[in-house]
Amino acid sequence: MVGGLLTLLEQKEFKAADVIDLPDWRRKMLRRIDMGRSWELAKQSYDDVCEQRDAYKRELEFTTQQLAELRDALAKLRAAVLARHEADDALAKLYSERAIARARAVERDPNAALN
Repeated sequence: MVGGLLTLLEQKEFKAADVIDLPDWRRKMLRRIDMGRSWELAKQSYDDVCEQRDAYKRELEFTTQQLAELRDALAKLRAAVLARHEADDALAKLYSERAIARARAVERDPNAALN
């Protein structure tokens, strides 16, 4: 029975008489396959998938490039922040040294209490 069904499916045209001896449930499963149309649909689907893949690759390259640029900018920003902190520390040290120098330069009043 299965061999007969496969033979009918392989033929491009078959007559209703060929299907008469099949049970109803098999007759409903029987359909004509258009290989040319199926091949066109498969090629179209493949082309669509390839196009989508290429679009994703371009998007990934763009995103990767943006990530590299952002990482470079972040490294520059970190260096600038570190330099600013070092400058703040140096300035605080200079203020401290200036205050010490001013304190040493002031003449002490001998009559004033030490406390």
